[in-house]
Amino acid sequence: MELFEKDKIYSFLLENSHKSESGCRLWDGSRIWNNRSKRYTYGQLHVGYRMYMVHRLMAHCKLEFDLGSKLQVCHSCDVENCIEETHLFIGSGKDNMRDAANKGRIRNGYSSVTHCKSGHPLSGDNLYTTPSGYRDCKTCRRDAYTRYKAKKNGK
Repeated sequence: MELFEKDKIYSFLLENSHKSESGCRLWDGSRIWNNRSKRYTYGQLHVGYRMYMVHRLMAHCKLEFDLGSKLQVCHSCDVENCIEETHLFIGSGKDNMRDAANKGRIRNGYSSVTHCKSGHPLSGDNLYTTPSGYRDCKTCRRDAYTRYKAKKNGK
């Protein structure tokens, strides 16, 4: 199976998955074991001499996603082994973490906080989400940077 034979890859993905009642198309093949959560997560498939996550392959076939891209293929349904093309979207790590934060899926004990210590809202344009999922106030970050620069410059 050549990597860029999208029709063959797409057919293989469909043959090795099934439609669930929720509307997800769930991958029936090999899946990655996550030692931390003690469960199987994302589907995987060898194509050529490389291992790919199947949701990335589906995005490659149907969403014109470049497999060499540093962007992520995110799940709007939050089901890790879902390969339903309408449930996938392309985004940065920041987009993915913001999506998780907006859905309340970040389990760091801080996700239920709605305002920072200074009273600024932790939402919308004032919300900064780190790649590790920590939520921070952009206004306070900007103020802290301004104080740092003033101190550094001796002002």
